[in-house]
Amino acid sequence: MVSITPTVLLAVVPPEIKNRGALIGGKSSRTWEFSYGGRIPTQSLYYGTRTFYNEGMQWFSPDLERQFTDLNFSPEGIAEIKLPDGRLKVVRDGHVCNIVRE
Repeated sequence: MVSITPTVLLAVVPPEIKNRGALIGGKSSRTWEFSYGGRIPTQSLYYGTRTFYNEGMQWFSPDLERQFTDLNFSPEGIAEIKLPDGRLKVVRDGHVCNIVRE
């Protein structure tokens, strides 16, 4: 999870890297259920402003009623998610992405 209000989640299949929990943030102890029928088990939900980069990353938002959407990176390694009051900027740095809200 990279944004609380509105809730925005990135779907990432992380590469095999040790200590990934410490790198990307904490682990949620909550189960997320969405109005359109989606559900995420707690053991697969991490939060923070860093995550792993991997081909085929997607994002979704129950608050924005947005289903899974491809996260498209520019040649410079930057992807953006538009929000009602700004944007989330996802910047690739090797195998890691840093997320900033602007």
